[in-house]
Amino acid sequence: FVAHKSVHILEYAILAVLLFRSTGSYWWAFVLSLAFGFTDETHQLFVTNREGKIRDALIDGFGSLISLLLLWKFLPKAPKKLKNWLPK
Repeated sequence: FVAHKSVHILEYAILAVLLFRSTGSYWWAFVLSLAFGFTDETHQLFVTNREGKIRDALIDGFGSLISLLLLWKFLPKAPKKLKNWLPK
């Protein structure tokens, strides 16, 4: 259980960083990654042998939130090369 959910957290952490890079907004990166998590769980309701769970969508959102909080906290201290990779 823990290993499987850790992968979800990591996946959505990466998704949130990429969405931040695309949008330049912490807010939109979080909202879009959260929406993707909920739509992913919703589509699983219609797949045989799968279950869509709100808990899983919230775990995905937690991964997004953690990565964006870390980015917000440490981006000002990041090397210039990393800052150039992300939006201004």
